[in-house]
Amino acid sequence: MTLTPACPPAVASPCPDTHRRLRCVLIGQTLILVALLSLLLGAIRWAQGAMAPTYDEQNHVTRGLAILRTGDWRLSLHHPPVANVLEALPVAWRGWDGFSTAHPSWRTLAIWPIARATVWHHPAHGVRLIQTARGPVLAFTLLFAVVVFAWARELFGPWGGLLALSVVVLDPAVLAHGGLATTDMPVAATMLLACYLLWRGWRQPTRWRLLGAGVAMGIALGTKFSALAILPMSLLLVLLTPAPVPAPTAPRRDGRAVVRVLFLVWGIAALTVWGLYGFAVEPLGKKPGVPLPTTASWIERSPVPALQYFRGVRTVLLEKTRHSAYLLGTTSETGHNWWYYTLVVLGVKTPLPTLLLWLGFGIVLLHPTARRHLGLATPALPALGGALACFLALAVISGAMNQGIRHLLPLTGLLAILVGAWAPLAQRSGVLRAGVLLLVGLQAWSVLRVGPDFLAYFNEAAGGPQDGWRVLVDSNCDWGQDLGRLATWHRAHGHPPLAFSYFGTTPPEAYGLQCVSLLGTGLMHDRGARIDLRTYQGYLAISVTNLVNDASLCGVDYRPLLRHTPVAHAGHTIHIYHLPEQPPRPLD
Repeated sequence: MTLTPACPPAVASPCPDTHRRLRCVLIGQTLILVALLSLLLGAIRWAQGAMAPTYDEQNHVTRGLAILRTGDWRLSLHHPPVANVLEALPVAWRGWDGFSTAHPSWRTLAIWPIARATVWHHPAHGVRLIQTARGPVLAFTLLFAVVVFAWARELFGPWGGLLALSVVVLDPAVLAHGGLATTDMPVAATMLLACYLLWRGWRQPTRWRLLGAGVAMGIALGTKFSALAILPMSLLLVLLTPAPVPAPTAPRRDGRAVVRVLFLVWGIAALTVWGLYGFAVEPLGKKPGVPLPTTASWIERSPVPALQYFRGVRTVLLEKTRHSAYLLGTTSETGHNWWYYTLVVLGVKTPLPTLLLWLGFGIVLLHPTARRHLGLATPALPALGGALACFLALAVISGAMNQGIRHLLPLTGLLAILVGAWAPLAQRSGVLRAGVLLLVGLQAWSVLRVGPDFLAYFNEAAGGPQDGWRVLVDSNCDWGQDLGRLATWHRAHGHPPLAFSYFGTTPPEAYGLQCVSLLGTGLMHDRGARIDLRTYQGYLAISVTNLVNDASLCGVDYRPLLRHTPVAHAGHTIHIYHLPEQPPRPLD
């Protein structure tokens, strides 16, 4: 009796078992992809529902509403219009806002008063308005995750793409800022998309790829002024990406080709930015809402396309020295005293497993024998490494300037792609594979147990969200997101008399909170009451940003309260005290 071999040598096609195995692997990878993206969106929605409107969201939505209602960009001085307009679209469609050009601030370009009038004209509706404006940002977050997956998959295979995606899904900064009506996630997603399309377009140039790269770059530039970093990043991407060996009849890739590609992409980007401003052309000397004087010189009358964009760049550059910052117990009025500020932010706001994957990968790359024996395809890495190093260098050089983790999302996206390189390495070693899976599991435990308070996340080395405020505050920790939790505590304890100093812009009455507003920042700047902590009696609620800074920030030095023990906490960012101490202790 002759047995038929399972896979006859003469048959060129793979065996049925191989087909079945490949199909199972493909189905498994697809299911993991869907599960990770579902987890990402679900966790962000969870965080969105728990967070009160944060410090800057009212301003972003108001800028978008101003453009949609009037076609005038005069309020868009600190940010370009793309993200703001998209966030304002669902709000404008429902007509929930109180925007009006009759407000005096429309002429003076003061965004804070007009934003308060626009969003909080009915405080109870303002929370719903901001929650509605957060919806479009989810699309940018999804785009960010998909680009990370696609780029890592192209470099390191399907498992590399899934590993990189898992790092993004379990990144607390993505989960926190990926659902807020700000510009941080939109600019990170569009910058990453532009870099990816340019990288692909340079390796295999086609008209559509280069066009897509230019348009994506223009949209990034039209989302946040920090996207200007993409210009040197794109230069390094092209210079450090090895071009495929051309066919004998194909043109060579020399310096002229680099110049042609970059000028084409940059030109398309510039045209896109101009289009985002309605192809407007204004005289150089014109100011928003003010006619050009008849005595203007010929230079002031010179036409400039998208002049509002350049006004915005100039405004940001002039104001960058007026941002205070806090680091490790010290306040800086300019935020430029610590060159290492950005590195500290990365070190304490990034989960420890991700830090280990970053550092471990860097060590592997330093050893040529390890690179050769592990089979790591390094020719594709210089471009990523160059773009990454460029962005990090610009972030460090710019000084602190409130460079929170939200400003570093493009950097964390590039680093997540590099983490995907562990997948082909792990396939060669069972021990390494188990180690990578263990780190991913530890990151899931570290991050998800903090939810939905992802904004206040600090890794275990920094003391976790309970003590992270001792290292960093502001948007790294306390952005006004716990106002609803304070209102819940207040109701649960019978509405006791409460004085409150708040780092936020949401009116307490939006959550039905009855309190005495104390001097603070944002909403309460120059509008709250001043108290003497030595004689005050009763409950005090203080945001940690106001608690750790000196009187130069909020008008009162609340730091003496650090000697007292809070009787309760609202989330991780509002401490509740009772003076004098030893009252009937409230139940948490």
